[in-house]
Amino acid sequence: MYEIFTLRYFTKTCVINYLSAVLV
Repeated sequence: MYEIFTLRYFTKTCVINYLSAVLV
């Protein structure tokens, strides 16, 4: 369960960073 939560958090962070890079 903890690994799934960490993976989701990591994925969300990557998506946010990707969108920020694309928008800026």
